[in-house]
Amino acid sequence: MKFIQGSIEDLRLDNESVDVAISNGVFNLCPDKPKFLREVFRVLRRGGRLQMADILLEDSVSADEVARKGTWSD
Repeated sequence: MKFIQGSIEDLRLDNESVDVAISNGVFNLCPDKPKFLREVFRVLRRGGRLQMADILLEDSVSADEVARKGTWSD
């Protein structure tokens, strides 16, 4: 197993060279989300996985609902 840290919008990896890509709290910070996804799927092998955890804020979620669910790290 090998872990590589880099810029998600400019991965210096060959096409179809990665089995798993992990993004934890990165997607919402990327200004060019389509570029992010193109780059990840470019380097993923056929059958590879993208594991993502991120925060999504919606106006329709009430403060009570947020309080009931707790923080993402609970």
